Amino acid sequence: MNPFDEILDGMRLQHALYACFQLRAPWGVSFDTGEYARLLIVRKGACYLKGEQRADPVLLDADTCMLVQPGVQFSLCDGKESPLVSCETLARYPHAEPIVHGGDGALTEIVTARFAFNKLAAEPLFSALGPLVHTRLRAEDAVAIKSILHVLQTEAQSRDYGTQLINARLVDVMFIQVLRALSHCASLGAGLLAGIRDPRMAPVLQAVHQQIAHPWSVEEMGALIGLSRSTFSALFKAAVGQAPLAYLTAWRIYKAKLLLAAGSQTIGQIAAQVGYDNESSLSRAFSRLEGVSPGVWRQRQRAGV
Repeated sequence: MNPFDEILDGMRLQHALYACFQLRAPWGVSFDTGEYARLLIVRKGACYLKGEQRADPVLLDADTCMLVQPGVQFSLCDGKESPLVSCETLARYPHAEPIVHGGDGALTEIVTARFAFNKLAAEPLFSALGPLVHTRLRAEDAVAIKSILHVLQTEAQSRDYGTQLINARLVDVMFIQVLRALSHCASLGAGLLAGIRDPRMAPVLQAVHQQIAHPWSVEEMGALIGLSRSTFSALFKAAVGQAPLAYLTAWRIYKAKLLLAAGSQTIGQIAAQVGYDNESSLSRAFSRLEGVSPGVWRQRQRAGV
């Protein structure tokens, strides 16, 4: 299993809900993702994106997709000064019919889905993406996503049994397709997605993830693709954004956190699974990255802190 699939498998997407907005100028909709992540696609027309982290509004054309993490506030509108209405005022999920809003001007159609997931499992992916990322879809990505949207729209209007379950599964598939599309986004820079897309680094990442407990050295990683230690280190850091052993440590601690949260294994047992000789060596590495020992971290997770 490659890193991308491993993270998605652990995220366990849930509560995936879908709505379609048909918005005619003048219009403006504000969004607060709260505890959910949100996926949006501009299917027709265009709009401006405004948000806390953007000094100036950004024009989004048709076939632009956005992925927004929980706890982010932003707005979409036809004009920079258009009045805003809260998304939650307009939408009541699940919503079978298109949500119509605005005046009688130019049409913009936006499809949106919100979903909950295991936030701990999603850490490596969402830290690589940032709070809000958008990209214009490539032609092949647009075809795949529009096909899913067509089925979603058909199912949303259906009164047959299983519609809500089908829609939830389709939103899952659309989420994965959008992540694939975002992995081609040049503005993402170095990170996990860029590393997976790099044909030189992908085999190394897959090998490391499949054998996380192996005592990897930089020389051994480089040898997998026929590169010297220094050349490999430079290329890996340029693609992934971390030195090879720093990435390995971060991934081992991520896996340790998943195991600590999941069950009752001892810290020593977890240490062996993620590549540490004993509990003490895991605790030292864990404390450097997380600021607390594995035992304290587990207690805080169980207490909901």
